[in-house]
Amino acid sequence: VVARTVVAISPGSSDALVADVVEDGSEHGRDQGQLVVVLGLATAFVAATSAFAQLERGANRIYGTDRDRPALRKYIRAAILTLTAGSALAFGLLLIVAGDPFGDAVEQVYHWGDAAESVFDVVRWPLGLAALVFAVTVLFRHAPRRQQPGLSWLAVGATVTVLVWLAGSGLLGLYVVSAGNFGDTYGPLTAVMALLLWANVTGIALLAGVALAAQLEAVRAGGSDPLLTDSDDESRNHL
Repeated sequence: VVARTVVAISPGSSDALVADVVEDGSEHGRDQGQLVVVLGLATAFVAATSAFAQLERGANRIYGTDRDRPALRKYIRAAILTLTAGSALAFGLLLIVAGDPFGDAVEQVYHWGDAAESVFDVVRWPLGLAALVFAVTVLFRHAPRRQQPGLSWLAVGATVTVLVWLAGSGLLGLYVVSAGNFGDTYGPLTAVMALLLWANVTGIALLAGVALAAQLEAVRAGGSDPLLTDSDDESRNHL
């Protein structure tokens, strides 16, 4: 199911390369495909852990916290967030973005029937959105090095993050599919380049949501001045 879903969502000429790796019908090919999937998941875990650690740094600066957690604590927390919030993010993303090819893959492999697929096509949208909002809210609650307010204070920023993220992802996907020169330019690396662009969109959406949550908290708390030094002195800014 994973192999078929990955092949279906791989853009441009990358799908043929991915299919050759993960859908080889021979015994050796199946073993190789399983190894590729496992290595890919391990790489994704490491990458997400590093990304969430950097999310802490960005969130700290937005909230006015000058220092991050010590490195070991920072990356342990990021790894835990990857296993919890990251898994919820992946689940929601799977349902929203890759729901159709995932459902088709399950039907092809396990033959779950038209009725089950129809139900899945309906419930995947609210479940996916709920999973994404929950995951982003958890990130906003536990990533910054500060005592965060209740989840209701962070839910607005998390919801805006999810909406901006989905809109940006949709526009990026439309561009990759409709712009013929994109696939021609990068060839088998089309999926890699699209993933890098999507990672940038994700980072922008997350930090924008954190900034909105921080500003809403400041407004509700009656704060108006920036927490970090705001100076036009170029020498001080350089330091």
